[in-house]
Amino acid sequence: MSRFLHTQQIFSLFDMMVRESNEFIKIVSPYINLDGEQSMLLRKAAERGIPITIIYRLDSMDTANQLEALSDLPGIKIIGCPELHAKI
Repeated sequence: MSRFLHTQQIFSLFDMMVRESNEFIKIVSPYINLDGEQSMLLRKAAERGIPITIIYRLDSMDTANQLEALSDLPGIKIIGCPELHAKI
């Protein structure tokens, strides 16, 4: 089920949704800033066999560098999209 997050809720709900995910995870945001805990949660989800898709703004080098560390996980797809503005 899709959920829309408000800024104040993002971190706690993100963590909860990744932990409880049992089908798939799709993240769409122009700028993604994953701290160590969030990266670890995504790694654990990938290890559980949960397919993960992350779509980010292609010209965001900070985001690209962070996501590179996750690109080796099985079942993860990372897509750069020019001029992405939406957050889902």
